[in-house]
Amino acid sequence: MGPESTYMYGEYVPQKRGGGKKKLVLLIIVLAALAIAALVLFLVQALNKAPATAEEFIAAVEERGLAWEDNRAEFSPEDQALLETGICARAGGWQAEFYQLAGTSAANRYFSSITSVFDAEVPSPRASFHASAGSYAAYSLTAPNGSYYFVSCIGSTVLLAVADDGYKEEAKALIKALGY
Repeated sequence: MGPESTYMYGEYVPQKRGGGKKKLVLLIIVLAALAIAALVLFLVQALNKAPATAEEFIAAVEERGLAWEDNRAEFSPEDQALLETGICARAGGWQAEFYQLAGTSAANRYFSSITSVFDAEVPSPRASFHASAGSYAAYSLTAPNGSYYFVSCIGSTVLLAVADDGYKEEAKALIKALGY
């Protein structure tokens, strides 16, 4: 008897083949459908994001006990020409910054420069994420020591946060509250 049969209870019983292949194909189809659904959901959410205002950022950081200041003076005169609003908030082991730039292309360039700085600071992250759709882009990474780095761009605004491991959840709560 060949491999298509099995000896069972004193006789050979024919075995059906191909059931495993059908299950594998079905599994691949289900996983592909889930991936497409997740992508569509991300795109819908990303395209519907509205940028926060400086007032909303200030209210959100004050609610969390962070002191804030206008930090435009820290930039070069060339960069200040593109920067309409620059606010930095700090407390304990974390900080958040909000920028309103002269336009979406300036915001996209600033977003890219920040991601490059984060990549240089943490060359071997424990985890990282990057996504973009329409006028929305987000990037985050977690360093091997647990520190959290985040930057997002919606329209002509940029929000960034950097937090020690113990403050990561507070930073994520602020990001979520502002819709970034």
